[in-house]
Amino acid sequence: MKWLSRTTKAAIAEISGTTRERIERSFWIRDKHGNIIPLKLNLTQDRLMTAIEGCQAAGAPVRIAVLKSRQKGVSTLIEAVLFDTVDRSPNKSAIVISHDKTSSAHLLRMSMRFYHKLPEQEQKPLKAESKELIQYQMPHDSDMRIDTARNVGAGASFTHQYAHLSEVARFGEDGVDPAELFGNLMPSIPSIPDSMVFVESTAEAHGDFFHNLWKDAKAGNNNFIPLFFPWYYGEDYALPFKDNGARQDFEASLDDEEVALREQIEREALPLDVLEQLHWRRWEIKDMPSKDEFRRAYPSNDVECFQAAGVCRFDRGVILNDMLPNCHPPPLEGVLEEVDVNFKIPFGLGVGTEKVIQLKPDSGGWFKVWEVPVKGRRYAIGVDTSEGIETEDSVTDPSSVHVVDITNGRVVCAMHGYICPDLLGGELVNLGQYYEGALILVEANNTGLTTLKALNRLRYPRIYHRSVEEERGRRQTRKMGFKTTSVTRGPLIDFLAGAIRDKEIFVPDSDALDECIGFVRNKAGKYEAGTGGHDDRVFSLALAWKGLMELPAYVDPPDERPEGFAINFDDFIDQIEKENRIGLKRRGAYG
Repeated sequence: MKWLSRTTKAAIAEISGTTRERIERSFWIRDKHGNIIPLKLNLTQDRLMTAIEGCQAAGAPVRIAVLKSRQKGVSTLIEAVLFDTVDRSPNKSAIVISHDKTSSAHLLRMSMRFYHKLPEQEQKPLKAESKELIQYQMPHDSDMRIDTARNVGAGASFTHQYAHLSEVARFGEDGVDPAELFGNLMPSIPSIPDSMVFVESTAEAHGDFFHNLWKDAKAGNNNFIPLFFPWYYGEDYALPFKDNGARQDFEASLDDEEVALREQIEREALPLDVLEQLHWRRWEIKDMPSKDEFRRAYPSNDVECFQAAGVCRFDRGVILNDMLPNCHPPPLEGVLEEVDVNFKIPFGLGVGTEKVIQLKPDSGGWFKVWEVPVKGRRYAIGVDTSEGIETEDSVTDPSSVHVVDITNGRVVCAMHGYICPDLLGGELVNLGQYYEGALILVEANNTGLTTLKALNRLRYPRIYHRSVEEERGRRQTRKMGFKTTSVTRGPLIDFLAGAIRDKEIFVPDSDALDECIGFVRNKAGKYEAGTGGHDDRVFSLALAWKGLMELPAYVDPPDERPEGFAINFDDFIDQIEKENRIGLKRRGAYG
């Protein structure tokens, strides 16, 4: 913490004298062997304590999110800090919430042990002590209580200064929405320097509430400081060798992943034996159901642990090792506007005016642009639509759009958010014109029909048409949009999966790749977003890639309509809805 001033460091020393030193002097815990021993901070606990002290010394409310490996003592230290604060501060209240009653009660028992192992002269008189509450007598009148994530209103009925939310990734196992619980609890905790909120968990699933909170903390989109503690911070996660020969044999047998991990650990210059740690890791993996399960429980980085339950449709190795490291924020963000541009008329005939689409820089604009259009190149746009309404539970997917340059397979632009499907049509007209008259592929299901109607009404010339065989006469006709069915959904995803596996597509959009990682096979055998996740970006990306594959040979349907004539869109809708009803009768692994 080199950035701290002398004054702040002095304040940390003062805080350490009342919190850190008291914890290590007077607090006792039960170790893994069942022995009651003094609490001496390990490496993980020391670094967490330093972060707490830094916030307090700076006069900031403590808001910390911890992504941890198992059995690192994170919950123990947080309980110690909260108990110490409640014990020495009058009229304060702390709430402890875990995923079930047993786990919450276990955490409170830690604080009961802290209290009863204090020197007798330091034990303030209690008014109540139970499985759910520790309450001091007046005039101290502070308390520490527990609740569970099964109660959506946990902690919301009282004012608290301190809160510990433990194993947050498991919140929601009983059907309670963790976002709603969190939204009810946080207003009960004032944003004052003396307040503390800890959110800690091991990872459970890609795209769940804790994963999203963690990503927002890393991106600076909430007030939580993200702290990740990998498995190799554990002094006890080491397995000694029986002799030097065994050590040398093990070192010679390291695979590529272990070699990279060894280098990663050595860069941190920890006072630990790295080979013994890797020896423990290899031994522990043999006792786990899979290596992915080990990575989730004992991660070495904050990406591999968020492995979704189930088999991912895409090559996670390629995404994690080759694609995500090359992602970067878009250099341009903005809105697309139609503007008048002057041009010189040949032969000195004066100056004319034409309307063109230009990108207006705007940090809050719809469009994220990695590469501006290049004259003469061809582009494909994939569109996954939504109702345009953001619900409180975030169950509905937003609309998602991706633009791919067909000359090199690079994603050059993305759009994502809640927008009414008819208004989306207007944005797509501008986007298509901006990218050299791109071919637009819209899913012809549900809200996509409204977007197609808008594109047709605005007479955008390059809307993807699929070939359909009429029931009578066996005649091939062309219909607007890509129709997703149990037959077409699988190949659509397969083509994108192949492009990712073979590294034919370049995706700088980390959010899209994040959704690809979480696109897994469910218990019924269907590939979709994991629990709590979204897959709208997956489908817009797949549709854009479909456009890339079609474009070299794609022929636009002839426009045989007289000037001013518009198709009967009611008939068009009726036909699509008829196809949808037929499609619902068939479901497969993809549909």
